[in-house]
Amino acid sequence: MKIEFEKTLGSRKFGKQGDLFPVQAVAFAPDSQRVAFCDDDRVIWLYGENGEYHLHFPTKPVEKEFGKNSYIVTGISFSPDSTKLAVAQSDQVVYVYRLPKDRDKSELAVVFKYVQSAPVIAVTWMPRGNLVFGLQDGIVRLATSSKRSDTVLETANQLIGLYSNFQGSVLLSAHIDGAIYTYAADKEGPVHTARKLVVASKSIACLAFSGEFILIGSSDGSITIYNIAGKLLQEVFPDENSGSNPALTAAVAAPNGRYAVFGAFNRLKVLSYVPRKGIWTEMAPIVIENLYVVPSLAWNSDGTKLAVSSLFGAVDIFTCAVKKQQSNTRYETTFVTPDQVLIRDIQSGTKVTFRTESGQPLDKVSFLRDQPVAVATTADHLILINVKTDQTIEVNWEWLPEALKPLFHVEETGCVVSYNGKLSVLEFGRDEILFSVTTPNFYARLFSLRITSLTKRFACLPNRKLLRVVNLENQEVVASFRHDVDIDWLTFNSDASFVVARDLRYGLLLFNGSTKEKRVLSQRATFVDLVEGTDVLVAQEGSSIRTWMNIGEGKSAMIEKSIPITGKVTEVSRTKGQTVVQTVDSNTGETQSHVLDDDVGQFENAVGKGQLNRAFDFLVGSGDFTVNEANWKTLTAKALDSHDFALAEKIFETLKDSRAKDVRDLVTRTSNLQKERGRSMDDVLGHYTIRATIERLKGDLNGAEKMLLSQRDHKRAIIMFSNAEQYVRALKVAEEFEPTLVPDLIAKYQGQLAKEGKTFQLAEVLAYSGAMKEAATLYLGAAFQPLEVYRLLIAYPTMIDTKEGRKLHERVLPLMQESGLDEMVGRLLELTDEVDGALRALRAANCYEHAIEYARRKKPEEVVPLERECAQYLVKIRKWQDAISHFVEANLNTEALDAAIHCHDFRKAAQILSVVDDEKIIQEYGHRLALHFQDRDELTEAVEIYKKIGRPKEAIQMYLTRGKIEEAHQYAESIIKSDEIKDIFRKEAEKMVRARRYNDAERLFLQTGDVDAAVKMYGDIEQFPKMISLVKKYKDERTLEETHVKVAQAYRKAGSFRQAELYFTKAERHKDTVQMYVEEEKWAEAYRVASEKVKEMVDDILYMWIMQVGLREGIPLLRSLGATKAFVTMALRAGEYDNAVTVATEAAPDLLPEIYQERGAALAQAGRHLEAEREFLVAGHADQAVQMYIDAGKWPEAIRLTTAHYPEELPQVLLSYAMLLAEAEQYAEAEEQLLKINRADYAITMYKEKGMYDEALRLARQYRPGDLQTIEADLGRAGTAQPRTAKPSDQLVKQAREREERSDYAGAVQLYLRYINDAPLSDSAMLLRVCNRIREVSLSFLTEDEARSSVSLVAQKYLQLNRPNLAATAFAEINEDGKALDAFMDSGSWDEARALVSRQANSDLSRSLDQRYRDFLRTQGKVEQLASVDASAAAEMYARNSEWDKALKVMLETRNVKLLAKYLYEYGLILLKGGEDVKVVEMMANYNAPVTEGTLGLYRHVFCAFVAKSYPNVNDGFRTWVSLRDLMYTVCENLLKGGVEVSIGITAEFDKYLQIAIYYAAHYALICEEATKEMGWMVLLSLLRYSDVINPDKAFYDAGRAAQQLNWTGTADSVMNTYLDWRECIIRQNIGLVDYSQFAEADIPTNVAIPVEHSVSEAEYEAVKTWILKSALNQNLKFELQKDERGLFVISLSGGRYPPCVLTGLPVISNGIKLGTAGRYARKVDLNRFLQAIRSTRSDKLEDVRRFLVKWCGASTELNYAFV
Repeated sequence: MKIEFEKTLGSRKFGKQGDLFPVQAVAFAPDSQRVAFCDDDRVIWLYGENGEYHLHFPTKPVEKEFGKNSYIVTGISFSPDSTKLAVAQSDQVVYVYRLPKDRDKSELAVVFKYVQSAPVIAVTWMPRGNLVFGLQDGIVRLATSSKRSDTVLETANQLIGLYSNFQGSVLLSAHIDGAIYTYAADKEGPVHTARKLVVASKSIACLAFSGEFILIGSSDGSITIYNIAGKLLQEVFPDENSGSNPALTAAVAAPNGRYAVFGAFNRLKVLSYVPRKGIWTEMAPIVIENLYVVPSLAWNSDGTKLAVSSLFGAVDIFTCAVKKQQSNTRYETTFVTPDQVLIRDIQSGTKVTFRTESGQPLDKVSFLRDQPVAVATTADHLILINVKTDQTIEVNWEWLPEALKPLFHVEETGCVVSYNGKLSVLEFGRDEILFSVTTPNFYARLFSLRITSLTKRFACLPNRKLLRVVNLENQEVVASFRHDVDIDWLTFNSDASFVVARDLRYGLLLFNGSTKEKRVLSQRATFVDLVEGTDVLVAQEGSSIRTWMNIGEGKSAMIEKSIPITGKVTEVSRTKGQTVVQTVDSNTGETQSHVLDDDVGQFENAVGKGQLNRAFDFLVGSGDFTVNEANWKTLTAKALDSHDFALAEKIFETLKDSRAKDVRDLVTRTSNLQKERGRSMDDVLGHYTIRATIERLKGDLNGAEKMLLSQRDHKRAIIMFSNAEQYVRALKVAEEFEPTLVPDLIAKYQGQLAKEGKTFQLAEVLAYSGAMKEAATLYLGAAFQPLEVYRLLIAYPTMIDTKEGRKLHERVLPLMQESGLDEMVGRLLELTDEVDGALRALRAANCYEHAIEYARRKKPEEVVPLERECAQYLVKIRKWQDAISHFVEANLNTEALDAAIHCHDFRKAAQILSVVDDEKIIQEYGHRLALHFQDRDELTEAVEIYKKIGRPKEAIQMYLTRGKIEEAHQYAESIIKSDEIKDIFRKEAEKMVRARRYNDAERLFLQTGDVDAAVKMYGDIEQFPKMISLVKKYKDERTLEETHVKVAQAYRKAGSFRQAELYFTKAERHKDTVQMYVEEEKWAEAYRVASEKVKEMVDDILYMWIMQVGLREGIPLLRSLGATKAFVTMALRAGEYDNAVTVATEAAPDLLPEIYQERGAALAQAGRHLEAEREFLVAGHADQAVQMYIDAGKWPEAIRLTTAHYPEELPQVLLSYAMLLAEAEQYAEAEEQLLKINRADYAITMYKEKGMYDEALRLARQYRPGDLQTIEADLGRAGTAQPRTAKPSDQLVKQAREREERSDYAGAVQLYLRYINDAPLSDSAMLLRVCNRIREVSLSFLTEDEARSSVSLVAQKYLQLNRPNLAATAFAEINEDGKALDAFMDSGSWDEARALVSRQANSDLSRSLDQRYRDFLRTQGKVEQLASVDASAAAEMYARNSEWDKALKVMLETRNVKLLAKYLYEYGLILLKGGEDVKVVEMMANYNAPVTEGTLGLYRHVFCAFVAKSYPNVNDGFRTWVSLRDLMYTVCENLLKGGVEVSIGITAEFDKYLQIAIYYAAHYALICEEATKEMGWMVLLSLLRYSDVINPDKAFYDAGRAAQQLNWTGTADSVMNTYLDWRECIIRQNIGLVDYSQFAEADIPTNVAIPVEHSVSEAEYEAVKTWILKSALNQNLKFELQKDERGLFVISLSGGRYPPCVLTGLPVISNGIKLGTAGRYARKVDLNRFLQAIRSTRSDKLEDVRRFLVKWCGASTELNYAFV
């Protein structure tokens, strides 16, 4: 994040007395539109988000009389809606001000006032609405009403501050004793549950709360960090630039919780949280001169602005962002952090902030054209942001490198995305894909999306003949429709219950999603549209417009109309309540507007939505009541059915219908009934009389009659028909239920009708009563009305038997014939039994139904012809349904099937088919019927038909495609074999997997018992819970554990480490969890898991963690974890003593002695005793140094240290030394040591035990006279001691001792010297004693010269006695260091020799010692010791013994590059002779490829050997070339360092080797992935430019093979032909056989050495020859090179004008990307494809290539997995 100064709010100034004028408090409004601050004058200043001044106002004291100087403002906070401001004051009050919307101060007012018992220190208004303030005495209170506040916490410690997270769910209070309390806030409730979270280890000067972390700033400049659980995590100490005043005074955390800012003297400290390391790191501070102290800080809610208050009355605003860009003229995009973006609408000023849930960085943000929708992407997510509604979508998305960019169709509530041949349906506000379907049809007209609160449906075309309707709530397909013709347009109706579609033949279709019925509305709809906001469909059919209303109400309620037009319809719109159709005359181009009747849509839409009053207003406004009679009738029925009697009355009054009075009466009746019976209105309205009355008012007398008769209220029914003047119906009711009333009613009606002169009604009553003659007479006498006569004759056929009746018949028949009323003519002829005439008339009238019935009675032979004619007529008038039964009756089964299918009555068709025997018809129609039933999910019927047509496997397939697995299996078992069933099920399961129908595929696999296949399927699609569920159910525990591990590894590969941890835990593989986190460098997680699950790994993880982050950051971490001792222990175990000392020095000084002790022990074990001694002494453990020397046999050093540090222990040490000497039979030396501690008795005992009684007697005489008798007695008892023959020399010793007693030391020494000169060497014990005595006496009593002379002779005698150590000591005592050193070295006492040299500091002696020691080691063959003093000699010995690894290791440790190179060269030659080229590469790489003249030749030889080989195995090839690439890179780097003088040509040569190795390694990596395979083959073509290094036959063969893979046929022909030329050239050794003419400008070298041997195998050569020959025979040879936009061969660099791409080697002509600072380039298209492939495949090989390119090009930014 970049924090940069933007502007200053207010003006900088001093106080009135010239003192400071601090800003006491600053705050941003939650909507970021305002910022407020309070200065030292207690004035609140308000500014806009862009820094513009709004207003200012003074605060006021709690009481006026106190004055404004009686308090200070301690804090301010905005309300969540940004309309109010809370101000905390030290005079024990909190004011809440209502802020004006603009700059009008008149709206400013105090709305709340909270008077407290103590000064208010802090105030915060949490985002969830809780206003909380803290008092100086430690009390925290919550405002619970406009005046009241309640105590939440009561402590005795003063409050420092209140801090809320940005979500408003958690509140913290900090107190002066360091205690921090936490409070929870419910979503819609107050703050509660106060508890002490932690007591800070340091004083709290300021605090920042990020939501997950608590960062505490102290006065000493340090920052202590706790997590939300109160656990200490880390401590950040002030740096050296903090100066003398490091104190922190203010702090604030960013809204995203990733950053925190602390105010210090003249600077802002910025901390950033690093999730990967789990620690906070300090960024570069922001230095602000003359800032001095920062009183307060504030961060706005979107994280883009930081406010810093000052001591001089102003506030500085800083912008905080990664980058800022204006995406188009309307939207501005600010990247606050890599994973958070702020989008601002420039026109409206609205803002939307989005942060990825996954935490992944956003690659880019773009905007859809003409849509307020932003599209953002991450590595594996797609994000859509609706700026208008502030709704977002973030879904997992698999990006494919070869796929085109996604296309979007956005609606207000949802979106359809087309990507890689798949449609995905998304809903704003939901982070999941609602539905996906694979289809190439991404056009808005080919799908329809409807997402509302009531329905969520999607209609699409998986293929153009199949329509599928999906319920997005549960992703179920609710309906599928198959159509014979491609569908070209579709849309939902208003409630998505129907789909309207049109096919390519202009057929207009209506699909019912509920009943799954399909209806053809039109066969030639050239234009179609659904009127917006209605269920009205408008279509052009020829020269007319057809409209269908209420299409959502079903077939019965649909209304159809048609109007004529001229021209073509171009648009249908809804304007001012009218439907307007725009047409264009194709001849004149004239545009016309046609206004459809308003009832085309408005009335039906209002009625359909239950808006009856709106429908009434519409009908009233239409004016013409007669035209809208049907609509009035509909509205009346709706009003009465809904019991809206007021509307019904209004309708009847408008129509001037007398039924208005009936409605009023009905209302009165219902009211009376309710009062009388005390029932509810619903009960009253349910009464049969009321219901019958409603039906009567609707005009439905039949319905009213049924209700009355069902209640046996016959009289009321009779009265109803009488009042309606339907006298005959009244008589019928009476005759049936009240026959006694019939005569009276007839008489009554006759009198009444005669009186009223209603002749025809009277005649009808007479006819009903049987008075046919009288009835006929009345008709004859009245004004003749043919239709009334016709109805009478038909109603009463017996009337024809009367004379008057026949007269009526004769009179009316001609009139009907003349009028062409054929049906009536036929009916009249039936009365007189004129059969042929009647049938003829009925045929002419197309009244076939009646004609057929009549023919059955009168002329049966005419029935079948009539059935046929009827069916044909019905087909003609498109009444296919009605025609079916007539075709059947006419035995025309084929025509019946056609009719049934045409009207989609497939069930009827199936019935017909079941009785058909014609196999051809069965096959022709059966399959169509089966498909229909299949589409309608009527599977039983489909199966029967499949069975009938002999296609049982299709029935099985049908069951399978619909997920009816069990049914399919059951059916299959009855018809086919089990093996065949498994094969069918397996293939279908594979199809379902490809179609992503995984549940069905699982059921198929399980049905056949193939559990492993189901498990593998779920593993492949990463649906791990289902995968594990299957394993748990069907497999054993071991398999379940292995599955958990596999799932964990998959999650790890996908980067979901917490999920991986979960599954490792389920498998109880806790160590694997730890190892995962370690390898991913997530140390905090690794440490957590180890602490909880794998205790034995905790220390190891801790140590690696600290070493990874470095000791500078690690030491505070160790402090926070309390793990300093554990780290030190691990460091000691690892031998990293310096690290242990560093950590202990800063964090745990008490551990230093232990560290020095451990280091001393390690040095002692390595034989480095002097260094070990120093460490032991520093650690205060001199005793261990003494023991070390004792264990090493270095007794003089042990004695020295004991004398210096433990003098009281010296006797015991000398005693031990003497015992050791005695065991070694060095009795004289043992005697000497014992006498030093005055233990002559021990020496005497030693001699006695060894049988040396003479020596024992000697000592006894001298030191223990009292023991002489005992010794002599022991001697006598032993009987073994022979009297010792006196020797002349013995007398000399005796004389010498006598002289010593007389203090004649010089004489004594002379006598002693004579003794040692005369005594035989066999008497060594006596000689040693005498020599020792000479040294003692000489050094103690003689002059320096005398002592030097005598001791020198003694030293010579020591040498004669083979006591070189004693001799060396003697020489050293007289300062003859050279001789002493020679003696030490002769005896092999090298440590003593080195100690002597170190004490003397004589360089000559040192050189002599080193040379002798080297010679000694060399002759003894002790190479390991020799390596420590003469590495060259040691390496030479190792090499001579063929121990090359040891020789190289020695040279590597000495860092002698020249000698290392020498041995590498020699060993390399040996390996090359043995054919171990790979081992040479590995060896050179391991030793950093030193550069000398010899090694360069070796590298050249190795490279040429490798480049001539082929690697059929891709993995082997990749590993080999990566090794060679890395080696060549190191060689080139070493050449640039200038360690050896080389020519420019050699540098260029090895640069070329490196480039070739890079391309070969890239080739083998790229061809492993489908997305980059094409790039991999391009690399081989580019390597033709290096055919002077690569064997040319191999280069051309590989390039030809690559061209074949790329389908560049012409290039393959040319290159392979050149390969054949080279093949011949190598055989004949004649370069003239190779034709390079077609590669003239391709930058392919032509001056090439001819190889001696072929690099391409014989089999490969034969394959090429066959391919060329075959192409030649087919005349397919082209010899045309692939050209680019320059017209040149694609690999040509134009002589170096264009740089090569680092990935493919092709020239970077345009649109290239410069990588880093090394001057290397990549083609943008190749780079994007490469990076995308890494993201999608996570290929280790591709990642290796990327990492190398980062190192080689220095291009970490351009190669960071993001699109460039």
